[in-house]
Amino acid sequence: MKLTIRDSKTKPPKPLTEARLLFHMENPNAGDSEEVEILKETNGIGTAVTRADTIDRLKSSNYIEIQANKIYSTIKGRKLFEILQATMLMDASTTAKWELYLKKIEKGTGTKEEFLK
Repeated sequence: MKLTIRDSKTKPPKPLTEARLLFHMENPNAGDSEEVEILKETNGIGTAVTRADTIDRLKSSNYIEIQANKIYSTIKGRKLFEILQATMLMDASTTAKWELYLKKIEKGTGTKEEFLK
């Protein structure tokens, strides 16, 4: 086996298309296996309608823009990301945990008051 050393630089990831973003919303990465299962069971983050609506709202609020079928963040979008990055809202496992607790409420083993705390 022959090894060669290359002098190169890493490249940024390719921009997402709307279709690819929808795919990631339907198939988010979550924490543990229980969270992954619940997100599979609920078809990811949101519904097909709310996912598309979310992307439309991001565009109309100028958080993202579409150029040549690729999604790019705007300065406003990057600022929002910086603000939200440190919160639980940026984590797909938060959605999974919420879904798990909503199932408890459905079964009568959890309360809406506890969920809202």
